Amino acid sequence: MKTKKAKTTSKNDNKAKKDVPEKKAPIVRFFLKDGTQLDTLEGVVVPVNERTETAYRMLAEMYMK
Repeated sequence: MKTKKAKTTSKNDNKAKKDVPEKKAPIVRFFLKDGTQLDTLEGVVVPVNERTETAYRMLAEMYMK
């Protein structure tokens, strides 16, 4: 029975990988007025008022594009 040999990488392969920046997703955390920290606002109702209206409008415009 033959076993497969692991692929080895040359120095050139490693250099090419270092030149390409790794794509990372942004991390968004939400801090509520009562001190609660959330990773998502799913299921949380955020009231529309003077402070939040602009943000909602911007998000709606980006969503519609």
